[in-house]
Amino acid sequence: MTRQRNAAQAEAARQQAAAQATQPNLPPSTQAVAGPIDWGGLNWGQSGDSSGTIFRWLGVSGRVGPSPIQIKRAYLQSDLTGERRDMLIDGGYAGRFAPDDANPIPAGAPITLVAPFDPPLRIRDFVSQWGKIDFVVEYENAEQFVKIFGEEQIHQMLSNFPDSGIGPRPTKKQ
Repeated sequence: MTRQRNAAQAEAARQQAAAQATQPNLPPSTQAVAGPIDWGGLNWGQSGDSSGTIFRWLGVSGRVGPSPIQIKRAYLQSDLTGERRDMLIDGGYAGRFAPDDANPIPAGAPITLVAPFDPPLRIRDFVSQWGKIDFVVEYENAEQFVKIFGEEQIHQMLSNFPDSGIGPRPTKKQ
């Protein structure tokens, strides 16, 4: 039993290290406006097939401050194409739901908002369409939070993906 528990702990640690290696901790945007939730950087859900990496969703996580808060609406907007994707609250086992379907979020609670891409986007399409992103949250009290994820941040985030076309890459001799 101890061997199984140790193996499970080792696997959990390996998965956590892999997630940290593929999802860099990006510096906070200098263009962020203070708000009732301390929002962090971008995170994403991905998979792949023989033709490369596919993005299934893009998200932003944070932690509620000292007072409960009600989110009215949240979205990502591409500064390159103008496309807007509404975001859903990731409720864990409760599933994903619209912010206006949520109760007020308790003080100190972690929160993740997710914008699904259905159909998913190939990484090159993601870069060309979503290479600069505005993250916007509207609170019930009419307060609005805006955080801009610039091209440099997006490129840094995606530079480890060979099929992104970002940055220098090793090549094979002819």
